[in-house]
Amino acid sequence: MPQAADPSGQGNPDRERLIEELECTVAHYFADITDVCGYPYIQHCLYVAGKAGELAERYFGDREHVEMAFVTGLCHDVYENLERHEQQDVNGLLKQLYPDSGTYGAVRHWLDLLTHDPGKLTYAEYFERITHSRMASLIKAADAHHNGTLSRWKFRLPSMSVKEAGEIRKMCGEYEGRSRRLLELLDGSHFDEA
Repeated sequence: MPQAADPSGQGNPDRERLIEELECTVAHYFADITDVCGYPYIQHCLYVAGKAGELAERYFGDREHVEMAFVTGLCHDVYENLERHEQQDVNGLLKQLYPDSGTYGAVRHWLDLLTHDPGKLTYAEYFERITHSRMASLIKAADAHHNGTLSRWKFRLPSMSVKEAGEIRKMCGEYEGRSRRLLELLDGSHFDEA
């Protein structure tokens, strides 16, 4: 977990407690869900959160954005994969963590950008929408990188047909390509919003 944003530099136990509570809540709600590789889904959320925090340090350089990237990364799949009441619980914790409506609004905006509704947008439209936001691009780069990590499939690949394994390799390559594209955009800093 990143250090909570605190201008005094002393750390803020209440913020740290809220982030820990958010982590535990997200972990609890994802407890019975596995990802496509068969791993507990929370591992994906924690990976994306950690990687997003690292990328925010690089591209934003301040503790506040590192924390917001970590939190947004942790919650990036909440609004796609959890039940409505679970989403509301997470939302309540986000409101406690970010009582300032501007900061809360920014985090929710990024989470909305990262939530794909196939009934409203094609994947290409969804991806394009993300590329206008620096923070959403950062989170999606971390997400796509993890989704494109071929080694996550090492226990399933041996039991797949040659065709299935080829499709997985192709899919991983496409995810890695998306991650690279977003990182290139981040290096170029051409965004409509933070």
